[in-house]
Amino acid sequence: MMIKKGKKDDLNYDHLKKEILEYYQKCDDIYMSEVADALKLDSELVIKITKDLINERKVKEV
Repeated sequence: MMIKKGKKDDLNYDHLKKEILEYYQKCDDIYMSEVADALKLDSELVIKITKDLINERKVKEV
């Protein structure tokens, strides 16, 4: 299963989750699709990880 487009395709889920969280923390309001584009990630994976982060109360849904 391919989870990432580009050069970082060997990273695991927890590392990607941390990378996505750090990106959200740098931005005020941003769409999940923008995160996927910026980090060259599959959009479905970003949605899944973002939902996890929302459930863990690490990011807020606006």
